[in-house]
Amino acid sequence: MKNSFLVYSKSILIVLLSAASTFSQIREGTSAGIVYTSASVKNPWLENVSANSSPVEASVTRWSIPIQGAGYGGSFHYDLSSDFAGLILLSAFYSENTPPRFTSNKNFSFVDIDLVSGRFSTELFSIGLPVLAGLQGGFGYMGTYADKKAGLNYFERGSYASYGLNASTNILMGPQLLHFIFLYNWVSMGDKIKGRRLEMEIDYFPFSESSNFRFTHIKFFSRYTTMNYPDKFSIPGLEYSDFQIGVGLMLNIIY
Repeated sequence: MKNSFLVYSKSILIVLLSAASTFSQIREGTSAGIVYTSASVKNPWLENVSANSSPVEASVTRWSIPIQGAGYGGSFHYDLSSDFAGLILLSAFYSENTPPRFTSNKNFSFVDIDLVSGRFSTELFSIGLPVLAGLQGGFGYMGTYADKKAGLNYFERGSYASYGLNASTNILMGPQLLHFIFLYNWVSMGDKIKGRRLEMEIDYFPFSESSNFRFTHIKFFSRYTTMNYPDKFSIPGLEYSDFQIGVGLMLNIIY
């Protein structure tokens, strides 16, 4: 019994020390990078407008260049980011195909730009790993852009506002850090066009806290968005949705 108690006590101590070291590995900085995204989109346009209209599905890939200022790994997390400056840079090189064209119909283009977004969370409790929760919000621009010959039956691009709740944790693996965050957002493009967005991100920091590259990290993410169509189509239950997965490399720009 005594030996079992000692083993149990040592196990608890190891967990607590591991948690404490996780909290101490704080990564703060400013980074810029490049992100590749693949998206599967449902109903970006309609083949016909009727109650029997069949769903349209299309795929698209895109590049983005986000700029980010953030802090990871402590009992408080924050993240401020924007794709806007990177969009201007990409447009200079890919003006003909910006925003990117759908694979199955080059008359339509896909848009999803984070103009500015912010996330904030704080530690609630620890179960060997810190559990953080908080809020986020932002503004963006999304939807479908059509050439004149493409017609009018599509989910038109427009600006949106979003806000929601998040939960996250940090895992320390020696000098390396993993950050997981899950986000639920309410999205609005005006009084009549509303929806929701679910997101998950994993940020992997391969360098130690003492390295000059401590804020360089690899980003993985998935994002699922659903929005109702404008009332002008008068088709009950009609929705626009997109599912995106992406990977990117973020590099220190301020040490």
